[in-house]
Amino acid sequence: MSYTEVGADFNPEMGYLKRENYRKWSGRIFTRFRPENKYGILELRPHVNFDGYWKLDGRQESGRWHIDNHWEFRSGFEIHTGMNLVYEGVFAPFEISSGDTVLANEYNDKEIQIMIMTNNAKPASFSAMTRIGGFFGGDRVSSTPTIRLRYKDQFTSEFSLNYNKVELPDGKFETKLVRSRLTYAFSPKIYIQSLLQYNNQSDEWSMNWRFIWQQSAATGLYLVYNQTQDYDGIPIPNSTKSFALKYSYLFDALN
Repeated sequence: MSYTEVGADFNPEMGYLKRENYRKWSGRIFTRFRPENKYGILELRPHVNFDGYWKLDGRQESGRWHIDNHWEFRSGFEIHTGMNLVYEGVFAPFEISSGDTVLANEYNDKEIQIMIMTNNAKPASFSAMTRIGGFFGGDRVSSTPTIRLRYKDQFTSEFSLNYNKVELPDGKFETKLVRSRLTYAFSPKIYIQSLLQYNNQSDEWSMNWRFIWQQSAATGLYLVYNQTQDYDGIPIPNSTKSFALKYSYLFDALN
């Protein structure tokens, strides 16, 4: 059980606040047990979580009950079967997508969720989280399949899709976020990383490349390149094309 309160005049200085002016209550009940080698099951992890947010004037902003069980098999395969009870208090209308507005109201929705995971220790693995249920008085199907490929300690890759199909009382829309992450290591301390991403809502793709020559934790040489463009390849006005070069060195000034 935990409690958090953030006042209206709180200044995070260099930090970042997802919410302000709220009280939050959280609680969790969790247990695990291992059956005696039945059906290939290694471990079961049933649990219940609750997170609730209230404004300081007492109005509830959101709440979520999460009821789940994780089934882990000896092969490394996992399946998570759960359901969520979601409350959203919308105090003012907002546009959730171009031309689609969520009206001020109280929304009580239910959704089921299923997650499957193969053994991440294998050279190739797969995972997917799927949620089906209510969403701001309408319906949503959400899925995030991910494929991971690895070759020894030299090369790792991850390809994922974040997909949402939403039907609201006043309209419907789909979102797709396609992402790939690649890492190639020349040695344990010298490697290249890349992130390529496409967002169908903005019809833009972006990429990030990083060359890292690490000396110790958080020190060394970092060369970073970022670029964002329209999907058809025409540069965006005032587009973000940038290079960044950083070198840091840690030393003991007293010796």
